Order: sequence, then structure tokens, then C-alpha cells
Amino acid sequence: MDYLNSGIIRSLKNILVGHSMADMPAGNKGNSYRTYLWIIKNFELLPLEEIRDFLQNEFEHYAQFDNNQQSSYRRLVSLYDLFMYK
Repeated sequence: MDYLNSGIIRSLKNILVGHSMADMPAGNKGNSYRTYLWIIKNFELLPLEEIRDFLQNEFEHYAQFDNNQQSSYRRLVSLYDLFMYK
């Protein structure tokens, strides 16, 4: 995970591992930041199609996001591009 900054890497230490979006803990679903952290931690394990579908659904609400949510969303899109086109 050398493509992440040290602050995010520290935040990922307490995040659970999963292999499908269905494995996401229920407590994360109401908190976009924890949801994004969970996806970042499991990016290499999750199918890219599931991540793409999640990002498409989130984009519908992008205009209502605050700056932190928009930044986290853009980070996920960048990671998706990195893994999709590497």
C-alpha cells in the first residue's frame, strides 16, 4: 500500500478485512468515511466490478457531499483507475 499516505495507513489498522461488498460491517454503511476506508483496505481483495458499481451509486450523491467526502470519493476513483488500468 505504498500508494497511500501515512495518515490513511494508520486509520486502516482497525478496519476489518472482506472479500466482497457484502462483507462490509453493518456499522460502516451509515458512515461514508468508514465505508471508504473499508473499501481502501480491501481494494486488492474486492472485485473491481463491485467497486465500480459502488462508485457509480455514490456519484449520484456527489453534489451533496461535504469537502471531506468529496476528497475521499476522489481518492477511491483514483485507486479504481490505478487498479483497473495498471
